[in-house]
Amino acid sequence: MLKQEMARSKVALIASKSYGKEIRVAVKQAIDLIGGIKEVVQPEDVVLIKPNLVNSYDAESGNVTHFSLIEPLIEACHLCGASRIIVGDGSADIDTTAAFTISGIKKVIDRVRHKGISVELVDLNYDRNPKTNEFEVVNLGENGLYPNFTYRVAYTVLNADVIISVPKLKAHPLTGMSCALKNMMGIAPGGYYGFPKRRSDALPHGTFKNSLHNDVIWRIILDLHRIALGKYVGSPKERKYMIIVDGVVAGAYDKALGLGDPYWMAVWKPIKMGAIIAGFDPVAVDTVSARLMCYRPENIPTIVHASEIGLGTMSNIEIIGEQIRNIRKFVPQSKGFLSMVDLHMPKLWPKAFYYALKTNMSERINNTKPSIYAFLKKHNLC
Repeated sequence: MLKQEMARSKVALIASKSYGKEIRVAVKQAIDLIGGIKEVVQPEDVVLIKPNLVNSYDAESGNVTHFSLIEPLIEACHLCGASRIIVGDGSADIDTTAAFTISGIKKVIDRVRHKGISVELVDLNYDRNPKTNEFEVVNLGENGLYPNFTYRVAYTVLNADVIISVPKLKAHPLTGMSCALKNMMGIAPGGYYGFPKRRSDALPHGTFKNSLHNDVIWRIILDLHRIALGKYVGSPKERKYMIIVDGVVAGAYDKALGLGDPYWMAVWKPIKMGAIIAGFDPVAVDTVSARLMCYRPENIPTIVHASEIGLGTMSNIEIIGEQIRNIRKFVPQSKGFLSMVDLHMPKLWPKAFYYALKTNMSERINNTKPSIYAFLKKHNLC
């Protein structure tokens, strides 16, 4: 653990322009630069690889983790002697099984199984304790950022020794951005909270009105992150942790697709960024990721509060590999987060202002026909 702690402020940034053959090299290079896979995976460990499969989008959409990052991670864990390798997530709006298939991850799992590697595919939305048939229950008490809230969590998460988070780099209409910290929202089971998970106070998300000042969702995100890593009073154990960010194609927030009240689906526009980011510290990784998208991390509540409670550091970050200025590209954001855009970037202000005016979530939700939701229901997509 000492070596991992010493490397916590290290963030590897590797250029990778496509998901072709170079991606395997880029993933390995990023992991090696921060100390290697053996920093977290030891023989007999149970490893959960957690992609971001929030919804049923294809791999090139800019919305979900690309399948090409998953295969080299599985193989690396196998070579380290992991006793179990699990790929799992809990989609926010639809059945995760469909997301596994549409994203291409199901094909990756089938392929590595043919190579003789044992891999499990788990839908965290329905992942109950096999002995009790109940979800895991955690209450952080007064130490919770959402005090005394009782969380239900997928069984596999709390019983893993290692979590390898593989988030997607993208903008987000509720949090400003989605990367390492927000990726742990997927451990909250839809089988308990319902679908979409944000539909009520069962799993509070706060309001879209004046989103930058939403004082709820960052609390839920950080509580779930502490639970996933075992960083809370009374936790049976802390889990080892590594982050590999899919930033080859980033996701720009485009619009909200209304599916009939109260259902809606956020839609992202792919932006070619060309980056793989790796680290052990989610705050440092998100800080670097924010700057890659031309955002100010100091204006993103989730990152700032995560740093305040000791989940990681926003400063004293050692970036290894490429320099941010050689890769960064503006990722359009909804108007609620205009103040987090780095306006010192050359020629960025007019473009940011244009996208901010163009995007209006509430109008898009209200003007979209509910028939789309009926179509998705008919084909068992939600």
